[in-house]
Amino acid sequence: MKILKESDSHLILFDDQAEMIKTIWLPNCADITEEEIRFKINLTVDFVLQYKPKYYFADNSKQAFIYHPDIQNWVAATLAAVCAKVGLKKFALITPNDFITELSLEQTAEEAGKNLPFELKLFKNENDATAWLGLS
Repeated sequence: MKILKESDSHLILFDDQAEMIKTIWLPNCADITEEEIRFKINLTVDFVLQYKPKYYFADNSKQAFIYHPDIQNWVAATLAAVCAKVGLKKFALITPNDFITELSLEQTAEEAGKNLPFELKLFKNENDATAWLGLS
């Protein structure tokens, strides 16, 4: 897997063989601003357009911030639309253990999951997610 972009709060990777984009929110993302979230999602969108993955693996298990309703809708519309455009087949999302953060992600996924041409599923661990993606 090659690193496409790395910061202190977020990592974007691409696996050529699996045709998969993987994003990881790192533990020190707690103080991230909405502007930074939008920047990182837009950067991810650019990589999705460039690499046209068949699979997307989002490890949000360390996510320490909440997507407020306005950003939930924006993330859902922005990222989901681009994933649909490039022909994504499956989107796996690992949720954090924090109830409120998990709920905000579930609401974002629910919003994004409306009328999508790809499968979107939430998981609690990496093993189940990679098995569902057919990558284990």
